[in-house]
Amino acid sequence: MEANKKDYSTLLLIILLLILTGVANLILYKFFKADLIQNNYREVQKLESIVLGTYAREYQRMILLVQTIQKLDSSSDESLQASLDSLIADYGPDGQIPFLIREASFFHIDPRSDASLKEGEFSIQSMPTFETGPLETILSHTPQGREDIRLQVILDTEGMARYYIQPAVEESLPGYSLQWIDISEDPVNYKAPYESEENIRFQPLAALIGWPHNTKADLFIHLPIDFDNRHPFIPGDKEMLENESSKTDEIVKNFKDRIFPIRPEMNPVKKSDRILSIGFDKAPYYADLEKKSALYWLLSNLVILGTALVFLLLMIQMKKLKRMRSRENEFVASMTHELRTPLTVIQSAADNLSIGIIAPEKVARYGQVMKDQVQRLSAMVEEILLFSSMEGNHQKQTSQIDLDMTALVDELKGRFAAWAEDKNIQISWNLEGFPESVTGYPDETKLILSNLIGNAMTHGCPAASSPLRIKFRYLIAGKLRVIIEDEGPGIPPAEQKKIFDPFYRTLFTREHQIRGSGLGLFIARKKTELLGGTLRLESPYKKLSPEKQRGCRFVLDLPCQCKTTEDHT
Repeated sequence: MEANKKDYSTLLLIILLLILTGVANLILYKFFKADLIQNNYREVQKLESIVLGTYAREYQRMILLVQTIQKLDSSSDESLQASLDSLIADYGPDGQIPFLIREASFFHIDPRSDASLKEGEFSIQSMPTFETGPLETILSHTPQGREDIRLQVILDTEGMARYYIQPAVEESLPGYSLQWIDISEDPVNYKAPYESEENIRFQPLAALIGWPHNTKADLFIHLPIDFDNRHPFIPGDKEMLENESSKTDEIVKNFKDRIFPIRPEMNPVKKSDRILSIGFDKAPYYADLEKKSALYWLLSNLVILGTALVFLLLMIQMKKLKRMRSRENEFVASMTHELRTPLTVIQSAADNLSIGIIAPEKVARYGQVMKDQVQRLSAMVEEILLFSSMEGNHQKQTSQIDLDMTALVDELKGRFAAWAEDKNIQISWNLEGFPESVTGYPDETKLILSNLIGNAMTHGCPAASSPLRIKFRYLIAGKLRVIIEDEGPGIPPAEQKKIFDPFYRTLFTREHQIRGSGLGLFIARKKTELLGGTLRLESPYKKLSPEKQRGCRFVLDLPCQCKTTEDHT
């Protein structure tokens, strides 16, 4: 019952550690997912900054276009038309700086009825060509000295995006898969990842192994092709358009700050029907960030699991040490009693002999009693010394020598005859069919059998007339097999793995206060293993009938070789 309780407490400890480890894993998952979302927000800002910054850089060509338009010859309608034709030739599809404009024209107005643009001013606005037609971005300008003339230049925003911006963006984002999508005919309900955290799925194992997952989690960036006239695309201040050579940096800085601010929701640029999809091959665009977070998640879990495992091993070791200490205390108490009993008998016999109260005919008997008790003390001391040497692994396997099994069995019979007669134990020795000449380990075999037989007589034969069967067999595989069977109370399954531990005494032994040190079976198995043999227990065990026999059966196998005729010679 005590053993079961200890095993149950260990199981509860393991379950508790598993629960705590699971909770820690859940906390780690949420922590690293939140960290991934935060890092993803920065990644989104970086990618948008690259895309929109590339747009800003490429659209700086418009500054050159504005400067060129300012220098057009508008002295007469003919010269202005010729200048516009030259402008289309330079900035049209086949020009030196192509795909900036699609067409350019002028028309006369009445300055009194149309004063929207003063002399020298610019205006950029997007308007549909027809009520349901596509948007066109138109640059309007009133030349210096010609308030009656209005220039209209239709910007080639689509051609500029395809010819300038797309290659520049693809070059700025190597390693990403980019897809330019026109959603004018099939609008989508788009939400940026930083606006909708459920789009971020943290799958650490899939990220570490490299499984395709979350392949639809691309980043969509609306492209700024159509511009809002409230925030002019080109700064309209005359002072900023003058002396461009000295103020170019300031113009560019103003251009970037006003058209492409850091916060996308305040972007003065109208979102077009064209979007840029950014991702990895068979992975979300944040795959690198996810793999990094997954690696940290794995390392953190390994640390937690390692800590839990170390703690569990320490607790198990502490329980083992506690049990060992308890067994040692029981051993000390038992050995104290075992030593005190023969010492008391020897002292009493010696006192009686010394004062001369013993009749001469009883002196020999007293001497035999003292001799028996001295042998008993010697056996206990020898057992403790054997345990000490085996515990330190100081024993080494010796070489096989001649083994006379008949003589060995006779010696064992003589050693246990008086004990068996005193307890009325019926021992049957079966040595039939055993070879006459074998080689083995006589001293070690005698020690092991003495411990096993003594253990069986002490614990397996509690009642009078209890049978004890000892069988010797020689196996063809070159082994000596000894089978020791009793019909005692047996050993419960929960204790069978522990009876070979040092100082362990079964619950039945403790309850019935049966003497013993708890070292006999430990020494027997340890010695057997040092010789390369095996020792196992069966309780209960099967006999010839299918019914199981109550009691214990110890099966000992030791290396042993049969000597041939040539060996005798």
